[in-house]
Amino acid sequence: MNENTHFYLYAKKWYKKSNNKMNDLKIIMGKYCGMSPENVEERDVLQKLLSLSFYEINLSGNPEYLFLDFIYSIDKVGKIDACLSILDSSPSGDAGRVGLGKPSEDILPFDDDVNYDTINGFDYNWAD
Repeated sequence: MNENTHFYLYAKKWYKKSNNKMNDLKIIMGKYCGMSPENVEERDVLQKLLSLSFYEINLSGNPEYLFLDFIYSIDKVGKIDACLSILDSSPSGDAGRVGLGKPSEDILPFDDDVNYDTINGFDYNWAD
């Protein structure tokens, strides 16, 4: 499974978001790094989100410098929200460009609108 799968699925609202997005993202990063979420540094999560977002901006053909100017002008919470918005609106997950796998309740609880029927019935180009 692609290590980025659950970041995209979290952004695309397949997983329930708690009131602390950073903790949610630490859980996701900890699962694919094989470490406890308490040992995941916030800067590592932010670096991952920025990297994925920069990838999407680059693929979209938009000038990278506008993204960088914007990102440098906002605080940490704004950066997280901006990156999640970019991943949410990205066609990568929708088109299977990054080879997303299925969501898993072993990572985070599913959003209220997501269940196994939704997952199995959704034509999402899953990469198992």
